[in-house]
Amino acid sequence: MEQADQVLILHFVLTAVFSFIIGLELNKKKEKGEAGAVFFGTERTLAFVGIMGFLLLKAGSALPLGYLAGFLVLSALLAIFYFSNILRNERFGLTKILVAQLVYLIPLLLQTQPLWFALLVIVLIIMLIEIKEQIKAFSQRIYSDEFVTLAKFVVITGVILPLAPKEPIVEGIAISFYELWLAVVAISGISYISYLMQKYLFPKAGVILSGILGGLYSSTATTFLLAKRSRTAGGQAAAYAAGILLATVMMLSRVLVFMALFNRPMAWVMMPYFGAIIGGSLLVAYGVYRLGGKESVPEPDHQDMAKQNPLEFRMALVFAGVYIVFSFLTDYTIKTYGSQGLPVLSFIVGLSDIDPFLINLYQSKTEVLPMGVVMLSTWQTITANNLLKMTYALILSGASTRRLLILGFALINAACIGMVFLLRAGAWG
Repeated sequence: MEQADQVLILHFVLTAVFSFIIGLELNKKKEKGEAGAVFFGTERTLAFVGIMGFLLLKAGSALPLGYLAGFLVLSALLAIFYFSNILRNERFGLTKILVAQLVYLIPLLLQTQPLWFALLVIVLIIMLIEIKEQIKAFSQRIYSDEFVTLAKFVVITGVILPLAPKEPIVEGIAISFYELWLAVVAISGISYISYLMQKYLFPKAGVILSGILGGLYSSTATTFLLAKRSRTAGGQAAAYAAGILLATVMMLSRVLVFMALFNRPMAWVMMPYFGAIIGGSLLVAYGVYRLGGKESVPEPDHQDMAKQNPLEFRMALVFAGVYIVFSFLTDYTIKTYGSQGLPVLSFIVGLSDIDPFLINLYQSKTEVLPMGVVMLSTWQTITANNLLKMTYALILSGASTRRLLILGFALINAACIGMVFLLRAGAWG
């Protein structure tokens, strides 16, 4: 059998099978209690529609307009059904009409597009039919301002970023509006994903998951919030301690993502070290949680953070301003004190928002500084920030949580400080 014949058989089988499956899925709604619903034909009807489209398409050489004529005839019949359904049952839904037309187009899709893409479209059609109720429930949970937030995200990523000039903002300092806004997009994107996951995918998440998702958003804010809530944790101290430690783990993961986005060679070098410390920190968090024994996981505590919109333009402008300040400060430090001054600055920066500093460092400073100096500065910033969060946590948390945090932070910070000494020996030795 020639390859062309094999392809012909494959396309026919796929058309018939998936048309029938879509017909089954569509008519299954009749069994789920859609009272008064009217269906054109039975489960076999869409299989016949798909086969008809396949045959008319393959006969195109003899009847070049046959496939189009078939589509028009099918659309006319569906229109009659639609208006009849309106008059008799006052039902205005177009889903069944559109699905029938899409089934007719399956043969054209298989013939003109790669097989993987055609199958992707078919699976998407089946899924959209199946999850109708879930989509309705989800739409009722979405606030109207979420669409404004989505529009803002599209604007900052798809409109402002491509239009941003790539020339340096100030002569002598290697920073452009494009690099500046790319940093805004990176941090906003991660924060936005975390925000959506907290608000819609895991609205009833417990403390453990809150620490993970909150750490993507802001590990410092998550530590502050969970530490305060742990005062009334009762027998849930271990869960709060583990959640706080997991927020720090996610901060480490976030730094690695930024490094991979803006300086891939450095990310490849540091990935084993980050992987080891992240993995070890996860084990520490798990061990701390197990020390609490069997305890119930508390109700969600991340709602205060989930209400914060990470895409407010005011916050984006604040981030941009901080980014520019750190850029000038870093350039001044390098020009005045050389590479010896940057590690000192990095430790000071660790007591504030570390993301603007690190992103700026990965974007523009690795061309004039040895990689070892940048890596050392990274780990000193991380270590200083961890010490700051540990201080917050120990001051604000309850006594039971505090005892567990002392152990957890001691182990994680020891690993980070060990990285600092390791890099100092390599960079300065």
